[in-house]
Amino acid sequence: MRVEPCTFVTEDGLLLHGLAYNAGGATTVVHVHGKCGNFFENALIGALAKIYATAGVNTLAFNNRGAMCIVECYRGDHLEYIGGSLELFEECVLDIGAAIRYARVELGSHRVLLQGHSHGCEKALHFAQQTMGELAGLILLSPADSYALQEAYISPLRIPDQVEQLEHNAEDRWMRLLPPDAYGIAAARARYPIPITPCALLTWLKSSAIELFHTPDANAFPVVTTPAIAYLGGDDPLQMGNRTAVAECIQARLSTCELIMPSTGDHVLRGVVDVVGKDVASWMGRAL
Repeated sequence: MRVEPCTFVTEDGLLLHGLAYNAGGATTVVHVHGKCGNFFENALIGALAKIYATAGVNTLAFNNRGAMCIVECYRGDHLEYIGGSLELFEECVLDIGAAIRYARVELGSHRVLLQGHSHGCEKALHFAQQTMGELAGLILLSPADSYALQEAYISPLRIPDQVEQLEHNAEDRWMRLLPPDAYGIAAARARYPIPITPCALLTWLKSSAIELFHTPDANAFPVVTTPAIAYLGGDDPLQMGNRTAVAECIQARLSTCELIMPSTGDHVLRGVVDVVGKDVASWMGRAL
């Protein structure tokens, strides 16, 4: 397996950076990191890439425009800022589309799978809904109920009330960050704020994708027929003790999905990454 840095450009001109784990295969897993994450710091990416490589599968990890909080990026010759504090959710389709094109053209991949982690699961599933039939498969690692997590963080405020407040107090100051109590994680042992601007938060709260793993109604979203596999750890604090409900939502969104639900394993697959990786590699061998 060769590990090579890479760059590619989105349809709207952003230069994105990534890392290609090239096993020389005709199949590539494109990894979509979580909120304010990146392509190189989460140990699970490299660990899974090594396991997939033994099955002849490449992995492409890259920084989407939700990488880290606020970072520099180039659009042509012009410097601008992107990041999880600023991103507009719907634009994830542009980033994922560019990564898939790179996998097809530069890595020679006939089959491309999307692997989302955490908030990246919503991006991966949203992309699959927008581009029915383009993907060979979906891998969802640690999806969580973002709607319930946000309401737990802002309690006793509810999301509709927060949306109304944000719309009422909308300002044009693009990089003005909201107070720390506006957005973050509050679940079991985890509590931390996530820096975000009013515009970025408002567009996420008003996006239908925030309820992908919240409502089990099978008619709420188009059902994706792409083969899928999902990992839900037994020791993931972001599951808020209700991973069965998230599993029901996954099964409502996908016509076929294999579930990996060990009694242990946290949000970053600590302690189970080898087992999960081998299960996913075995599933790819059967499903593709």
